[in-house]
Amino acid sequence: MTLTFSKTLGLLFALFLMGWSPYSFSMYCTAVKGSNAPVISIDAPIKVPATVKAGTVIWRSTTSTYTQLRCDSSESGLKVNIYGDNANFYWDPNSVIPGLDKSLEVGITYRNIDYPLYNGYGLRIGPALTCTPFCNPGETNQNFLRRNVYIGSNLDVTFQVYVKATGLPPPASGKITNSGTYLLFKVGGDKELNAVPPGNFGGLISGLNNISFISCKPTIRVAGTSGSTLSFGSISQRNAAVGKIEKQLPFSINVDMSGADNGQACAGTTMQATFSTTFPMRDGTTLMPASDSGFGIVLSQAASPNTPIVMNKVVNLGLVNGTVVQNRFIAGLKWLSTKPKVGPFNASATVDVTFK
Repeated sequence: MTLTFSKTLGLLFALFLMGWSPYSFSMYCTAVKGSNAPVISIDAPIKVPATVKAGTVIWRSTTSTYTQLRCDSSESGLKVNIYGDNANFYWDPNSVIPGLDKSLEVGITYRNIDYPLYNGYGLRIGPALTCTPFCNPGETNQNFLRRNVYIGSNLDVTFQVYVKATGLPPPASGKITNSGTYLLFKVGGDKELNAVPPGNFGGLISGLNNISFISCKPTIRVAGTSGSTLSFGSISQRNAAVGKIEKQLPFSINVDMSGADNGQACAGTTMQATFSTTFPMRDGTTLMPASDSGFGIVLSQAASPNTPIVMNKVVNLGLVNGTVVQNRFIAGLKWLSTKPKVGPFNASATVDVTFK
């Protein structure tokens, strides 16, 4: 009787473990609306000056927002949630990034931060499952006698894809030859680094072969009130009214293509600029000295002063038809609170200029 029980227990235990294999409890995250594998494409030629500095943004996609990304467990009812409750980006799951041209860095912009893509690394998006009734979010239940139900939820995921120059030399022809479609990330659970289900939501890029490096070697200079600096001087907080532009200052981006080694490579191209910042932002357009400063700086083109420039979004500057091009802009101080902080402040933005 004892021997029979022991054999039965062993068999049941083996079957139980088989039923609880890691893959059975993966987190499935799929798009309720739109594509489950969106391809972000560079669909127009981009011409990059051969002397571009490392870290310069060559291209950045428009902001992609995928609403109702549904994450759920593969089982219902009794289960141990060994993968946690959070959804995560997992970068370069197929290890394709090292095979791209060494002159390019391809990455993801999430919440205004650029992330290069390294296989084996990821980034937490946020809670995707809720657990009831016996466990707290994030708790792993090791008591098989309890019945925990993990309820899936919908996430909204917003990101951009960027391409930067690494500073390494491009192909001798100047043209990037990566013509395929490449998987950049997958979305999975907390501990699914090497076990993200193949059907999970993921983002891809195509059109890298539209990038070429040209011999155009412009000199780019930002001209403010003092060099590349804009000084707003003294401003009274007594004037603060939410949404009001208190003061505006002009500045310009000057591009000189008159160098002897430029040839005709610059002529006939369309110049583009992308503004970015590492400072806190409000609404994608207002960069702030601090998240609680109560005011910020808004940039706009001089020709459309009431239309703020969106950070990390390409701004077309027009056709290059001369050797020196000046583009005029305006920086405005905008009140975000009736009680802004007082004292000296500084904030900065970076502008990357490319051609297409």
